[in-house]
Amino acid sequence: MFRRAASGVRSSAQPDRILCESTTVVVTFAVRSELAPWLRLRSFRRVALDGSTSYQTTIGRADVHVILTGIGSFHAKQAIQAVLAMRPDAVVASGLAGGLRSTYAAGDVLAARLVGSDRSDQRVSSNEELVNIAIACGAKAVGSFISADAMARTVEEKSVLGAIADAVDMESFTVLTEAKAAGIPAIALRSVADTSDRDLPCDFSKMVNERGQMQMGRLALEPFCAPRRLPALVQFGLASRRAASQLAQFLDRYIEVVAEK
Repeated sequence: MFRRAASGVRSSAQPDRILCESTTVVVTFAVRSELAPWLRLRSFRRVALDGSTSYQTTIGRADVHVILTGIGSFHAKQAIQAVLAMRPDAVVASGLAGGLRSTYAAGDVLAARLVGSDRSDQRVSSNEELVNIAIACGAKAVGSFISADAMARTVEEKSVLGAIADAVDMESFTVLTEAKAAGIPAIALRSVADTSDRDLPCDFSKMVNERGQMQMGRLALEPFCAPRRLPALVQFGLASRRAASQLAQFLDRYIEVVAEK
C-alpha cells in the first residue's frame, strides 16, 4: 500500500497499490531531544528544507525524512505543510507524550486510532493499516490522543484530559489533519514520557523560544532557581530519555516493515 511507483504515479487499475521499490516516509518530532536516540542509533544526514531542521536516512526500502516541527500546533502546521510538498507515501507524527491513564508506563509506545484537539470537537483518524503494523511491531493501540495548546503540568490537569483521551501531546492533531487533507496516510505514534500520577517538575512552556524549540540554557538553570525540584527534574529527564530510546528502537523496526507493505 505504501510503496512509491517508479514513475511517481499510482496504478489506475489498483489505486491503493504502489508499484515500485521505495517508500518515502516522513516522521515528525517537536524537538531534537526526542529524536536524539534515533540519531545515535542510525546514520542520518542533515538536509535543508524550507527553514525546518530536517534529517534523512534509508531504512530497508524506506527513504526516511525526519522533521523537527517545533512545539505546538502553529509551528507543526508550518513544518508539515512544507514537507507534504514532497508527496510522501506515509507520515508518522511521533515524539513523546504524557500518559493520561494509570495503565500506561513510561516508555510505552502508543499508537492512536484517533487524535482530537482541546480547541474543538473535531477528531482525525490514523490510517488503519499503519496502526495494525504498529500493533504487530509491539505498540499498544489506544483509542485516542488529545493535542493540547498548553502542556498538561499537573495530575489534576491530566485527570481531566484522561476522561476523553489516553495520552496528550501538542502536535499530532495538526500533523494528521494536514496529511489527511493532502490525501497521505498518517499515524500518531508516541512514547510515554510522564505518567498520569506525576506532575511535571517545572513549567517547560516558559523555556520555549519563538521557533518552538526548548532553550536548553534556561532548562539547565532550573535546578539553581528551585533546588528542591532537582530530584523530580532528574527523574523526569531519565524517564524521557528512556522513552525516547524505546521510541527510536521501535521506529527503526516499524518503518522497515511499513516499507515492505
